[in-house]
Amino acid sequence: MLELIKTAYLKASIAVSNLNAPTKFLIGLGAFLCCSTEASAADSWWDQINNFTQGIASTQTGIINGARVGGILVMIAGLVMWYSKTKRENHDIKASYIIIAFIVGGLLVALPSFITSTSNTAGVQGSSVS
Repeated sequence: MLELIKTAYLKASIAVSNLNAPTKFLIGLGAFLCCSTEASAADSWWDQINNFTQGIASTQTGIINGARVGGILVMIAGLVMWYSKTKRENHDIKASYIIIAFIVGGLLVALPSFITSTSNTAGVQGSSVS
């Protein structure tokens, strides 16, 4: 599992290093344009940071739903590893990888409930996460 992550990271870094200059410029320009116009018109750095974080807050539901889907996929990967270890007697997969996959997947799936309960406990009026 770790070898797979390492290989994917290396492939991604090689792909980025092979990009030509105009492509890198367009990616940087796209990231620059993602900043809100309110953030560029702010009076101080703190106003810019405040406006930027308010813009990020609007993407919270998409991030939460992405975390749920990611958690389900990680748990499915854990099940596949468990099947491969037990039925096919694959000794390359350690039991700790399977346990970690289940724990991480469960935490990602439970993230909305955790956010809601901690915001209610702290007495913060947070956005409803569903």
